[in-house]
Amino acid sequence: MKKGVRLILGLIILFFSLPTFGQEKVFTIKGIDVTIKEIFEQIESQCEYKIAYNATKFNAVKKITINIKDKPLQEIMNVVLKDTGCKYKINGKHIVISQNDTKSEKTTSGQMTHIIRGKVTDDSSGEPLINVSVFVNNTTIGSVTDIDGMFVIKDVPIGRFDLIVSYIGYETIIIKEQLLTSAKEGYCEILMREKTTGLEEVIVRPKINKSEPVNKLASVSSRLLSIEESSRYAGAFDDPARMVSSFAGVAGDVSSNAIVVRGNSPQYLQWKLDGVEIPNPTHFPDITGVGGGILTALSSM
Repeated sequence: MKKGVRLILGLIILFFSLPTFGQEKVFTIKGIDVTIKEIFEQIESQCEYKIAYNATKFNAVKKITINIKDKPLQEIMNVVLKDTGCKYKINGKHIVISQNDTKSEKTTSGQMTHIIRGKVTDDSSGEPLINVSVFVNNTTIGSVTDIDGMFVIKDVPIGRFDLIVSYIGYETIIIKEQLLTSAKEGYCEILMREKTTGLEEVIVRPKINKSEPVNKLASVSSRLLSIEESSRYAGAFDDPARMVSSFAGVAGDVSSNAIVVRGNSPQYLQWKLDGVEIPNPTHFPDITGVGGGILTALSSM
């Protein structure tokens, strides 16, 4: 009799010491603007499961706001994986995250949808085009091409549709009467041709102020000359030294390019090109005389 009483008391104590026996495990997950990876870490800290996923195919750094208290794992995972295109499966002590199958699915309205894939390339070079807009006509369903010219359009209703392809600098293409069935994904290769646009002629003219010399240190008696001017005037012979002989205060000789500036000897003139001094720019100079020659190194001939 005593053994029977002890057995009953032992079972009662065991029953009350395990209040969650037979009940589903519940979780409390909270966070404002936290990543999915951080939510997974909260789940792992509250149970013996480990969550596995492919980092290249699943965006674990996406941020969401969540506030769930005492809810089962299924409800939490459905909230976390919403709009990610992924699903989960419990395999032993692991929760495996994988992408949804690309098979045809029904929308909330009950209409069957599928996926369209394709590639857009240049008609002449065959190179893939990046950021080309590809969308279904009269809908907001569309996509853009990646670095390889590939695009994927999801949730396209089953049936016939027109596909519109547009890109800056290329002719817009309308692919009519494309048929999408539930049996397989749609695929199309698109060649785009460059669009030629005629533009009006634009003439650019420089604004030159002759009163402002290149040498900023020359504040007086300075004049800006161009190569075109040295060949325009008679007697200049494309030589700026001969050309300046017609200016006020400058005297020259027809037989040479020696010039006298305000009575100074031609041998003591200082020549500079882009701020660098040229000791003697004259070819075949008269060293013993005035120092002039036939032409200078500054001649444009």
